[in-house]
Amino acid sequence: INEICPLAKKFGAALVALTIDEKGMAKDRRKKLEVAKRIYDLVTKKFGLRGEDLFFDSLTFTIGSGEEEFRNAGVETIEGIKLIKKDYISKSASTTRHPRLYFYR
Repeated sequence: INEICPLAKKFGAALVALTIDEKGMAKDRRKKLEVAKRIYDLVTKKFGLRGEDLFFDSLTFTIGSGEEEFRNAGVETIEGIKLIKKDYISKSASTTRHPRLYFYR
């Protein structure tokens, strides 16, 4: 991140951010939001990139794996997307310009 963010800022590039932290991929909606917030704050405050140039991939575990742990993975991902969109689109949206904050599933 320390190498990529300065390059993105220099060249005006957008970034794709995965909801993964030091403990691994975020599995539930609250953790996805927590990781997204950390990434958003780091990228915008430390590196000075625009929030609307940050694309989140909130990831989901394989739903059809049959593992009980991942039974609600799809629901948690969809609800996580809703939370992230609510918090970050409202912060960067203006009446004249729609932010480029997208989610990949």
